[in-house]
Amino acid sequence: QAICVFGVLLCLSISYDMLSSLPRGFVTGIFFTSFFIVSILNPHDLKLLILNTIFAVLGYFVSPNSVLVSLPFLFYMFLVNYQNKYYYFVSAACVLITVPIFYILFDRFYKLHPDYVMNDLTLRYSTDYFRIATSKINKLFKQVSFFTDEGSIPLLIVMLTFLFLLFKNKSKFAYALLVFFLVLALSFCFGKTMDGSDWLFMSHCRMYLGIPVLIVLMIPLVKLNLSKYFYVLLCIPLIYGIYKPTQIESAFKKNEPEKLWTGVRLITMDEALRSVNIYKDACLRSGSDFLLVSDKFWLRILIAYGGPALDADFPQTLEIKRDKRYWAREENKNKVIQKLVVISSNFNLDKVLPQGVKLRIRRLDDYGLHLIEGNTYTMYHLANLIAKYEN
Repeated sequence: QAICVFGVLLCLSISYDMLSSLPRGFVTGIFFTSFFIVSILNPHDLKLLILNTIFAVLGYFVSPNSVLVSLPFLFYMFLVNYQNKYYYFVSAACVLITVPIFYILFDRFYKLHPDYVMNDLTLRYSTDYFRIATSKINKLFKQVSFFTDEGSIPLLIVMLTFLFLLFKNKSKFAYALLVFFLVLALSFCFGKTMDGSDWLFMSHCRMYLGIPVLIVLMIPLVKLNLSKYFYVLLCIPLIYGIYKPTQIESAFKKNEPEKLWTGVRLITMDEALRSVNIYKDACLRSGSDFLLVSDKFWLRILIAYGGPALDADFPQTLEIKRDKRYWAREENKNKVIQKLVVISSNFNLDKVLPQGVKLRIRRLDDYGLHLIEGNTYTMYHLANLIAKYEN
C-alpha cells in the first residue's frame, strides 16, 4: 500500500508537481488533509478523529479547495461511527473549538479593519457556470491528471475504477466518493472556479489540487490481490518517475510565453536582480533609504516585496495604497520621512501636485521615478496624497 501511494505521486504529471510547489494560498489548505490517512487506517479511534476534524475545519479556513477531500472524509467517518454516541460529542466539541478560532484569529481582524481587505472575495453562484464548466471539463482537470497535462481521461479512469472497487469491496467509502462527485458538481456552479486559464500559474486546476490526496486515502480501503503482477505494475511509476525529471525544462518553456500570462507575471531571476539593482542604485544616488511604490506600477510586487527579500541592503519599501504587509503599514503610517524615492504611475507627478503641497519633488527619470525632499507629512497622509494623482 505504501508503494502504491508512492506510485500515485510518481505518476502525477510534471505540471501537478509544479502547480503544487507554488508558494500560493491555494496550496496550503491541502496540507491539513494529509493527516486523514491515520483515521482511515483507524476509523474508530476518536482521538485521531478529533485531530482530523479540527484539521478539516482549519484546512477550510486556510483554503476552501480542501473541502474536496475533507467533506468525503468526514462523511466516511460519520458512516463508520454514527452508532457511537461519543462520536457526536466529539464532532460537536471540534466545532465549538474551531469556529471561535475562525472568528477570533482569522476573521475578526478584518471585521475590525475592513480597510485592510486588499482582495475581497465575492462568491458568484449560477447554473450558467455549471454549463461552462462541463463544456471544458478537460481544462479543469488537465494538470491534476496522471502522466499528461493534455487531458483528464487518465484521472477519470482512476476515479471510476476506485468507485467500482469500493462498491465491490462493500466499503462505506464508496458513498463518500459519491459525496466527492456531488461537491465537485457544486463547485462547477461557482464563478471562482471559472477564474483561471490553461496557464500553469493561474490554472483552473488550482481548485482541484486535493484530488490526488483523496486517491491516496482510498488505497488502504481497496483489497486487491496483485502479488502476481505487483512487480510488473511497479515498473510503470518507476519508468515514468525516471522520465518525468527530464521534462522539467520543457514544461517551464511551455509556460514561459507572455501571451499565456493571466493575472500573474513571470520574470527570470536575472531580470529580477537587474530590476532590483536599478531601483536600489537610484535610492543610493539620491541619498534615500526609503522607496514608496505605486500600486499601479507593473513591477510593484517584485520591487516592494522582492527587493528586501533578495537584497538585505535594499531600501525600506511600502506600496502607496495596496501594501499587503500589515506590519509595514503599521510601522510606517505615523512616520515622517523627510527624503524618499517614489515610483509613480504618473510620469508627471512633479507637475500635477497642487501648489499648496509643501514638498520639494524632482523627477529622476521620465518614467515615474521621483525624489521627494523636505517632506513634513506622515507616510499615511503622503501615500493618500500621491494616490489621488496616480494614473
